[in-house]
Amino acid sequence: MSSTSSRKPSLRELQKEAGRAHISEAAGLLFLQEGYAKTTVRDIARAAGVAEGTIYNLFGDKATLLIEALKRRLIEALKNRAPSAPHDLQTILAGMDAAATGSDIIDRFVEHDLEVAMQATGMARLLLEAAALDPIVAEHWRRQEEARFESQQWIIDVLEQRGFLREDRPREELARFLWMTVSPETWVKVIDSGISRDVLQEWKAETLKSVLLKAD
Repeated sequence: MSSTSSRKPSLRELQKEAGRAHISEAAGLLFLQEGYAKTTVRDIARAAGVAEGTIYNLFGDKATLLIEALKRRLIEALKNRAPSAPHDLQTILAGMDAAATGSDIIDRFVEHDLEVAMQATGMARLLLEAAALDPIVAEHWRRQEEARFESQQWIIDVLEQRGFLREDRPREELARFLWMTVSPETWVKVIDSGISRDVLQEWKAETLKSVLLKAD
């Protein structure tokens, strides 16, 4: 019988990762404050206290640095969200199982989705700006939206398994309605319009109920 153990990272690898994390943090702050177009690699190097060449060696280009910086910020933001908010899909699904009606399920889903959205609105705004300017970011955004569409299928599954999902429209169409209603573009437009979180939550829930649920 043979056993395997994961290799410990070398000191060089640890130093490289620490450098990436440090530069990503400085870049994330600048991107969010100044926007993608106005933030240069020179600005980021100055803020991080490193040479421009170090940034190119570690990340390759500004677009790749933006993507990594925002991934790190989102992970950190989700770790620090409200203690009462569910932090994993299994916990959320357990709450769905306890819901008595399709309306209850959607209310729980919208509450969870909005918790994430409030953490990510600024990052979504930045990615939308960058995607309009940079083909690398645009391709990342396209792949991210495809992944978001696929990841949201669980709510369609729950409604269908519980017998609440409407049957007069194709499942794919219903999934697309869901995907569009809770899209990052919608978050940004709502925030810019000055609509409150409570109003947004009510609108999302009522919209999804009318689109996804069987008629009473």
